[in-house]
Order: sequence, then structure tokens, then C-alpha cells
Amino acid sequence: MSLSNSVKHKKSKKQRSKSKSETDVDSIVDDEFERNSVLSFKHQRIEKEKIWNQSSIHPEKVKVKYDVVISNDLKKVKDNIPPLSVYIGSGFAVDVKSFHTDVVLLAEVFENFRALSMNYFELDPVNFYATPSLTWSAGIKTINVTLELLTDIDMYLMLESGIRGGMCLVSKRFSKANNKYLENFDEMSPSKYIISLYVNNLYGTTMAFYNLPESEFIFLDQNEIQEFDLMSVRSDSNVGYILEVDLYYPPEFHSEHNSFPMAPHHETITFNMLPLIKRKFVKN
Repeated sequence: MSLSNSVKHKKSKKQRSKSKSETDVDSIVDDEFERNSVLSFKHQRIEKEKIWNQSSIHPEKVKVKYDVVISNDLKKVKDNIPPLSVYIGSGFAVDVKSFHTDVVLLAEVFENFRALSMNYFELDPVNFYATPSLTWSAGIKTINVTLELLTDIDMYLMLESGIRGGMCLVSKRFSKANNKYLENFDEMSPSKYIISLYVNNLYGTTMAFYNLPESEFIFLDQNEIQEFDLMSVRSDSNVGYILEVDLYYPPEFHSEHNSFPMAPHHETITFNMLPLIKRKFVKN
């Protein structure tokens, strides 16, 4: 592996913030009616027992009726958009009133979320377009770090070229286990086990437990590159490195890594590069 470029930077270790997690919507809604919250105070006439018996909370009671009525009416109008009278005539509009309950309950949940965010981060979710932007602002505020913006175009292009995205999984169509715990264990064949692994919150875990680039980005000169020893850099060091390398992939690993090659790169796949089975699909 030859090192063609390297960016040195100061790293920031983010501290995890202890915050209350309320992700169970049912629990949130139930809790809101137990305390004197904003929406429940405004809608005191809506009793808790009455709300839980609404058809909007138990859609399985009315789903079939709606599907049958609407589908039959749509057959009458064919490809045209059905007028409002179609729904009113079918009796569907009568049950639309139950959506008032949904609106009240969802407002309860959102107001609870606003209060939670204001309490822990002093940030109001209504001032953000989406949750990721709220999360970003909460993270920056919590760690109290000012991120340095890249002004060097070469640094920016180098980092941009290293971005990878898309599906993040390793799967195999068929695998046959062979080990001593199986009844049909073949002692003459190598032992083989099958394990299914799932990792959740990859981005969040990385940001919470590992040091990330923060500031003081500089390019190493040729002398520093020649003396650079990758194995001597600690994973918890306050100084990190982003490497751009010319990679040599030994031929003896090609067959073994054929299904899941390491070091993926950007490349336009042509028709001749496709397996025969995929070429048939393309032609069809």
C-alpha cells in the first residue's frame, strides 16, 4: 500500500447525553391524559374512555367496510376522480368525524415531543424542517464544539471522493452448515456455522463512541508521508488521519473475496461486465 495523500486533523470525542427516550406512541398518548398537558386541557370534553373506543384507534373494526364501500363506488366512476358525493352517499363521511380524535392524539404526542426537546436541549422542533436537522443541532450544542469548515478545494474533493452509500449489508443466497451439532454432520468436510447478524444505528454508534474529525485540517508533506506509520496511530488518539492510497489487491485473494470484495470504489458497470444471468434480464 502506497500513501499518495493524507489529511491530518484534530479529533473530537463526543460525550453521550443521558436523555429520556419515549418512542412508544401508545405510552405517550396514555401518559398525556394522566397529566395536565396542553392539549388535554383544551379538550377536556373528550373523555379518555371515549377516545379509546373510537373507530380511528381500532381501524380493524371498520377497515373491511371502508374497503368494500369505496372499491364498489370507484368501479362506478372508472378512471375519473370520484366526486365528494360518492363518499358522502356511502356513509364514509359520517366516520370522518373520528379523525378529530386522531388529530388531538397526534397533537398530544407532538406537544410532548416539543416539551421533551425544550427541556433537554432548549431547541423547539417546530423551528426545524426535519428530525435529522434537529438531531444535528442538538448534537453540536451538547458537545459544545465549533466545527471547522473546509476551505481548501483539494481537501473537499478528496473527502467527497471517499463518500460511500447505498445498501449496507452482507448477504448470501445459500449456505449449508456442517458442524458437530447437526445430525447430518460430515466429519470429512470442514466445519461450517451459519450466523445472522444485525447492527442497528450505525451512524449514531459511530458518532457516540468514536472520535470524529473536528478542526485543524492540514495536508502532510512528502517527508511526513514517508515517515508515517499507520499501525502506530491509536484509535482513541486526539489526532487522526484520512488516507488516500494506491491499493494493490493480491490476485490470490480474488477468488476468496469474489462475493464481497473489500475497498469498494466508484465504477460504471458496463453490459460486458455483468454475469450471464443478468445479461439475460437486461436483454429481456
